[in-house]
Amino acid sequence: MNQRTIVNNDRMKTIDLSTRKSQVVPYNGESLKAMSYANFNPLDSGVWQEPVFVSEDLYSITGEKGTLYYDSKRKRIEKVVSEKGEKYVQTTFEYDAANNLKTMKIVVESADLKTTILTEILKLRHSRNFSDKLFEF
Repeated sequence: MNQRTIVNNDRMKTIDLSTRKSQVVPYNGESLKAMSYANFNPLDSGVWQEPVFVSEDLYSITGEKGTLYYDSKRKRIEKVVSEKGEKYVQTTFEYDAANNLKTMKIVVESADLKTTILTEILKLRHSRNFSDKLFEF
């Protein structure tokens, strides 16, 4: 899936970048809250153990929902791994030279099924930097 999503108040426009077809639908704010990578911090909830040194500046922090790998020098999360029964989930984060998130790759394995989701962030901006005309559909 190659798409762009623009949200303005109670409307959301989704553009399929392959076909250039677009669709405007009502928006209640719930779907993007669930997918919000910008506010992602797995340490905000649950019980986490003390960090364990892995190598160089990398530490692992184990909690109820999995193990997080944190780079203390760059001050960023590198990877999150979760395993429960037959289900294995690994989320890997890649950053640009300015330490901004560029890609997030999620691999889910369960029984004989493997799914990979790659989210590529092409531009990350605050909404105050967009002209109001951008949101007029």
